[in-house]
Amino acid sequence: MIAVVRPPGDAFERAISAVPERWPGDRIDPARARSQHAGYCALVQQAGVRLLPLPASEEHPDACFTQDSAVVLSAAGRVCALIARFGVAARQGEQADIERALAPVLPPGADLQRVEAPATLEGGDVLVFADRIAVGRSRRTNDAGIAALAAAAGPLGFAVEAVEIPSWALHLSTAATIVGDDLALGDASVLAQEPFRDLDKVVVPDDDRLACNVWSAGRFVIAAGEHPIHSELEQRGYAVHATDLSEFNRADGSPTCLSMLVRQP
Repeated sequence: MIAVVRPPGDAFERAISAVPERWPGDRIDPARARSQHAGYCALVQQAGVRLLPLPASEEHPDACFTQDSAVVLSAAGRVCALIARFGVAARQGEQADIERALAPVLPPGADLQRVEAPATLEGGDVLVFADRIAVGRSRRTNDAGIAALAAAAGPLGFAVEAVEIPSWALHLSTAATIVGDDLALGDASVLAQEPFRDLDKVVVPDDDRLACNVWSAGRFVIAAGEHPIHSELEQRGYAVHATDLSEFNRADGSPTCLSMLVRQP
Protein backbone atom coordinates (compact mmCIF):
# COMPACT_ATOMS: atom_id res chain seq x y z
CA MET A 1 0.00 0.00 0.00
CA ILE A 2 1.18 3.52 -0.84
CA ALA A 3 0.23 6.75 0.93
CA VAL A 4 0.36 9.97 -1.10
CA VAL A 5 1.33 12.71 1.35
CA ARG A 6 2.14 16.40 1.08
CA PRO A 7 3.48 18.68 3.81
CA PRO A 8 1.76 22.02 4.36
CA GLY A 9 3.34 25.10 2.87
CA ASP A 10 3.40 28.55 4.43
CA ALA A 11 0.06 29.17 2.69
CA PHE A 12 -1.51 26.67 5.11
CA GLU A 13 -2.23 29.55 7.49
CA ARG A 14 -4.97 30.52 4.99
CA ALA A 15 -6.52 27.05 4.91
CA ILE A 16 -10.30 26.74 4.89
CA SER A 17 -11.64 26.54 8.43
CA ALA A 18 -15.07 26.29 9.99
CA VAL A 19 -13.89 28.53 12.80
CA PRO A 20 -12.27 31.57 11.13
CA GLU A 21 -13.10 33.67 14.18
CA ARG A 22 -10.05 32.10 15.82
CA TRP A 23 -7.88 34.19 13.54
CA PRO A 24 -5.70 36.23 13.75
CA GLY A 25 -5.33 35.72 17.50
CA ASP A 26 -4.97 31.96 17.09
CA ARG A 27 -3.63 31.65 13.56
CA ILE A 28 -2.50 28.31 12.15
CA ASP A 29 1.28 27.89 12.50
CA PRO A 30 2.63 26.32 9.25
CA ALA A 31 6.04 25.50 10.77
CA ARG A 32 4.42 23.65 13.66
CA ALA A 33 2.09 21.93 11.20
CA ARG A 34 5.08 20.70 9.19
CA SER A 35 6.60 19.22 12.34
CA GLN A 36 3.31 17.48 13.17
CA HIS A 37 3.06 16.23 9.58
CA ALA A 38 6.55 14.72 9.79
CA GLY A 39 5.55 12.84 12.95
CA TYR A 40 2.41 11.59 11.22
CA CYS A 41 4.38 10.40 8.19
CA ALA A 42 6.81 8.52 10.45
CA LEU A 43 3.86 6.64 11.94
CA VAL A 44 2.45 5.81 8.51
CA GLN A 45 5.82 4.30 7.59
CA GLN A 46 5.91 2.45 10.90
CA ALA A 47 2.63 0.85 9.86
CA GLY A 48 4.42 -0.62 6.85
CA VAL A 49 2.97 1.76 4.27
CA ARG A 50 5.26 3.28 1.63
CA LEU A 51 5.15 7.06 1.29
CA LEU A 52 4.80 8.90 -1.99
CA PRO A 53 5.69 12.45 -0.90
CA LEU A 54 4.78 15.50 -2.96
CA PRO A 55 6.28 18.98 -2.49
CA ALA A 56 4.37 21.57 -0.49
CA SER A 57 2.08 23.86 -2.47
CA GLU A 58 1.98 27.60 -1.90
CA GLU A 59 -0.72 27.97 -4.53
CA HIS A 60 -3.21 25.74 -2.71
CA PRO A 61 -3.39 26.23 1.09
CA ASP A 62 -5.32 22.98 1.68
CA ALA A 63 -3.21 20.74 -0.58
CA CYS A 64 -1.80 18.80 2.40
CA PHE A 65 -5.21 17.10 2.68
CA THR A 66 -4.41 14.68 -0.13
CA GLN A 67 -7.19 12.21 0.74
CA ASP A 68 -9.79 14.45 -0.89
CA SER A 69 -8.15 14.58 -4.33
CA ALA A 70 -8.87 11.08 -5.62
CA VAL A 71 -10.35 7.68 -4.82
CA VAL A 72 -8.30 4.66 -5.92
CA LEU A 73 -10.20 1.37 -5.98
CA SER A 74 -8.68 -2.08 -6.38
CA ALA A 75 -10.57 -5.36 -6.77
CA ALA A 76 -10.09 -8.66 -8.58
CA GLY A 77 -6.79 -7.48 -10.04
CA ARG A 78 -8.30 -4.33 -11.51
CA VAL A 79 -7.66 -0.72 -10.50
CA CYS A 80 -9.72 2.41 -11.05
CA ALA A 81 -8.49 5.87 -10.07
CA LEU A 82 -11.27 8.45 -9.88
CA ILE A 83 -9.92 12.00 -9.76
CA ALA A 84 -12.15 14.10 -7.53
CA ARG A 85 -13.83 17.43 -8.20
CA PHE A 86 -13.84 19.61 -5.12
CA GLY A 87 -16.97 21.07 -3.61
CA VAL A 88 -15.28 24.44 -3.00
CA ALA A 89 -13.70 26.61 -5.68
CA ALA A 90 -10.63 27.38 -3.54
CA ARG A 91 -9.39 23.79 -3.87
CA GLN A 92 -9.85 23.39 -7.61
CA GLY A 93 -6.50 22.68 -9.27
CA GLU A 94 -5.04 20.46 -6.54
CA GLN A 95 -6.13 17.38 -8.47
CA ALA A 96 -3.61 17.93 -11.29
CA ASP A 97 -0.62 17.27 -9.04
CA ILE A 98 -2.26 14.16 -7.59
CA GLU A 99 -3.07 12.80 -11.05
CA ARG A 100 0.55 13.28 -12.16
CA ALA A 101 1.79 11.58 -8.98
CA LEU A 102 -0.50 8.60 -9.46
CA ALA A 103 0.53 7.90 -13.06
CA PRO A 104 3.77 6.01 -12.27
CA VAL A 105 2.33 3.94 -9.39
CA LEU A 106 -0.86 2.75 -11.06
CA PRO A 107 -0.50 -0.65 -12.77
CA PRO A 108 -0.67 -0.95 -16.56
CA GLY A 109 -4.26 -0.95 -17.73
CA ALA A 110 -5.59 0.96 -14.73
CA ASP A 111 -8.75 2.91 -15.47
CA LEU A 112 -8.28 6.65 -14.87
CA GLN A 113 -11.46 8.72 -14.69
CA ARG A 114 -12.31 12.26 -13.66
CA VAL A 115 -15.41 13.57 -11.91
CA GLU A 116 -16.95 16.14 -14.23
CA ALA A 117 -19.14 19.18 -13.50
CA PRO A 118 -21.73 19.60 -12.12
CA ALA A 119 -20.75 16.61 -9.98
CA THR A 120 -18.63 17.12 -6.88
CA LEU A 121 -16.93 14.32 -4.97
CA GLU A 122 -14.23 14.52 -2.29
CA GLY A 123 -12.30 11.53 -0.99
CA GLY A 124 -13.07 12.43 2.61
CA ASP A 125 -16.67 11.39 1.94
CA VAL A 126 -15.69 7.88 0.78
CA LEU A 127 -15.24 4.83 3.03
CA VAL A 128 -14.28 1.56 1.32
CA PHE A 129 -14.64 -1.78 3.12
CA ALA A 130 -14.96 -5.30 1.77
CA ASP A 131 -17.05 -5.01 -1.42
CA ARG A 132 -18.97 -1.97 -0.20
CA ILE A 133 -18.46 1.77 -0.43
CA ALA A 134 -20.22 4.18 1.91
CA VAL A 135 -20.30 7.72 0.51
CA GLY A 136 -21.45 10.78 2.39
CA ARG A 137 -23.93 13.23 0.93
CA SER A 138 -22.30 16.40 2.24
CA ARG A 139 -21.53 20.04 1.56
CA ARG A 140 -18.62 18.79 -0.58
CA THR A 141 -20.13 15.73 -2.34
CA ASN A 142 -23.43 15.98 -4.23
CA ASP A 143 -25.78 13.40 -5.74
CA ALA A 144 -24.11 13.65 -9.13
CA GLY A 145 -20.77 12.93 -7.48
CA ILE A 146 -22.23 9.88 -5.74
CA ALA A 147 -23.54 8.68 -9.12
CA ALA A 148 -20.09 9.19 -10.69
CA LEU A 149 -18.53 7.10 -7.95
CA ALA A 150 -21.11 4.36 -8.43
CA ALA A 151 -20.46 4.30 -12.18
CA ALA A 152 -16.71 3.94 -11.63
CA ALA A 153 -16.93 1.43 -8.79
CA GLY A 154 -19.69 -0.82 -10.14
CA PRO A 155 -17.57 -2.61 -12.77
CA LEU A 156 -15.11 -3.57 -10.01
CA GLY A 157 -17.87 -5.22 -8.01
CA PHE A 158 -18.41 -2.54 -5.36
CA ALA A 159 -21.88 -1.66 -4.10
CA VAL A 160 -22.10 2.09 -3.43
CA GLU A 161 -24.45 3.22 -0.66
CA ALA A 162 -25.15 6.84 0.31
CA VAL A 163 -24.94 8.00 3.93
CA GLU A 164 -26.49 11.07 5.50
CA ILE A 165 -23.99 12.88 7.71
CA PRO A 166 -24.55 15.17 10.73
CA SER A 167 -24.67 18.92 10.12
CA TRP A 168 -21.49 19.41 12.17
CA ALA A 169 -19.41 17.08 9.97
CA LEU A 170 -17.43 18.35 6.97
CA HIS A 171 -17.11 14.87 5.42
CA LEU A 172 -18.36 11.38 6.16
CA SER A 173 -14.91 10.53 7.53
CA THR A 174 -15.26 13.42 9.99
CA ALA A 175 -18.10 11.47 11.61
CA ALA A 176 -17.05 7.84 11.00
CA THR A 177 -14.06 5.77 9.94
CA ILE A 178 -13.44 2.10 9.23
CA VAL A 179 -10.82 0.52 11.48
CA GLY A 180 -9.13 -2.56 10.10
CA ASP A 181 -11.54 -4.58 7.97
CA ASP A 182 -14.75 -4.87 9.94
CA LEU A 183 -15.02 -2.25 12.69
CA ALA A 184 -16.73 1.13 12.37
CA LEU A 185 -15.88 3.97 14.74
CA GLY A 186 -18.00 7.08 14.85
CA ASP A 187 -21.16 9.03 15.52
CA ALA A 188 -24.21 6.98 16.56
CA SER A 189 -26.50 8.50 13.91
CA VAL A 190 -24.07 7.55 11.15
CA LEU A 191 -23.29 4.04 12.34
CA ALA A 192 -27.02 3.27 12.61
CA GLN A 193 -27.39 3.63 8.82
CA GLU A 194 -27.68 0.68 6.45
CA PRO A 195 -24.14 0.62 4.96
CA PHE A 196 -22.70 -0.19 8.40
CA ARG A 197 -25.30 -2.86 9.20
CA ASP A 198 -23.00 -5.86 9.71
CA LEU A 199 -19.89 -4.21 11.15
CA ASP A 200 -18.64 -4.25 14.72
CA LYS A 201 -19.18 -0.72 16.08
CA VAL A 202 -17.62 1.66 18.58
CA VAL A 203 -19.82 4.72 19.16
CA VAL A 204 -18.03 7.99 19.93
CA PRO A 205 -19.63 10.29 22.53
CA ASP A 206 -20.97 13.63 21.32
CA ASP A 207 -18.51 15.56 23.47
CA ASP A 208 -15.42 14.01 21.80
CA ARG A 209 -16.15 14.19 18.08
CA LEU A 210 -12.48 14.37 17.06
CA ALA A 211 -12.24 10.72 18.13
CA CYS A 212 -14.41 9.66 15.16
CA ASN A 213 -11.57 9.92 12.67
CA VAL A 214 -8.61 7.54 12.85
CA TRP A 215 -6.23 6.26 10.19
CA SER A 216 -5.63 2.53 10.14
CA ALA A 217 -3.63 -0.14 8.33
CA GLY A 218 -4.49 -3.54 9.68
CA ARG A 219 -4.25 -3.36 13.46
CA PHE A 220 -2.13 -0.17 13.39
CA VAL A 221 -4.16 2.95 14.21
CA ILE A 222 -3.17 6.63 14.15
CA ALA A 223 -5.28 9.01 16.23
CA ALA A 224 -5.17 12.78 16.57
CA GLY A 225 -4.31 12.99 20.27
CA GLU A 226 -5.57 10.99 23.23
CA HIS A 227 -9.24 10.00 23.32
CA PRO A 228 -10.69 7.76 26.07
CA ILE A 229 -13.05 5.94 23.67
CA HIS A 230 -10.05 4.57 21.78
CA SER A 231 -9.37 2.24 24.71
CA GLU A 232 -12.21 0.16 23.22
CA LEU A 233 -10.14 -0.25 20.06
CA GLU A 234 -7.20 -1.43 22.14
CA GLN A 235 -9.43 -3.94 23.90
CA ARG A 236 -10.21 -5.37 20.46
CA GLY A 237 -6.53 -5.82 19.69
CA TYR A 238 -5.71 -2.60 17.82
CA ALA A 239 -2.55 -0.65 18.58
CA VAL A 240 -3.52 3.03 18.85
CA HIS A 241 -0.75 5.59 18.27
CA ALA A 242 -1.72 9.10 19.37
CA THR A 243 0.00 12.03 17.72
CA ASP A 244 -0.49 15.79 17.89
CA LEU A 245 -2.32 17.11 14.81
CA SER A 246 -3.74 20.22 16.44
CA GLU A 247 -2.72 22.58 13.62
CA PHE A 248 -4.61 20.41 11.13
CA ASN A 249 -7.62 20.22 13.46
CA ARG A 250 -7.80 24.02 13.16
CA ALA A 251 -8.27 23.55 9.40
CA ASP A 252 -10.97 20.90 9.89
CA GLY A 253 -8.44 18.12 9.24
CA SER A 254 -7.94 14.70 10.83
CA PRO A 255 -5.57 11.73 10.39
CA THR A 256 -7.20 10.22 7.30
CA CYS A 257 -7.21 13.59 5.52
CA LEU A 258 -3.43 13.69 5.37
CA SER A 259 -2.86 10.67 3.12
CA MET A 260 -4.46 9.33 -0.03
CA LEU A 261 -4.11 5.56 0.02
CA VAL A 262 -3.39 3.46 -3.05
CA ARG A 263 -4.00 -0.25 -2.52
CA GLN A 264 -2.27 -2.07 -5.35
CA PRO A 265 -3.51 -5.42 -6.65
